[in-house]
Amino acid sequence: MKNTLLILFFSFILFGCTSNTNDSHKEYSFTENSRIALDNQEPHPFIKIESGENLVFKYYFQKEDNENISDDEYSEAIFFEIDSDVDHFSYTNEELASINTYFDKYCFCIREGSTPIIEGIIKGNKIENLSWDIEIDISFIDNNKKTSRKIKATFLSDTRHSI
Repeated sequence: MKNTLLILFFSFILFGCTSNTNDSHKEYSFTENSRIALDNQEPHPFIKIESGENLVFKYYFQKEDNENISDDEYSEAIFFEIDSDVDHFSYTNEELASINTYFDKYCFCIREGSTPIIEGIIKGNKIENLSWDIEIDISFIDNNKKTSRKIKATFLSDTRHSI
């Protein structure tokens, strides 16, 4: 009887404790036959993905969420588009505007809307039809503070997802 109680006690400790967090995750994807447009909602327009002729790339990060803390949710995304006929590319600084490079932040915070990116470099090489090796090293102003992101990953067609 004593062993049974000990087993039940340790089972409760091992399996009874649950986490109140949702793990963070990242996605690296691109969509074919698309384009980036602004929704023009003042004062903070967001980008939207529409039907088009380009490849639209999206990096998405969602921070770990603690269910015990109200309004701590945070996620962000970087978007850009390139001509669908290229096999490699490199865009620097002001050239990033020509590929509609934007940073989006989703949170319970002050800044809203899509931030245009005009400082840094984005380059990529097509691996095969459904994947690209992409390097992103950008800087931008967020909440009156210079912020940067560095990403090096394989982006997959939105028919296959990377998490």
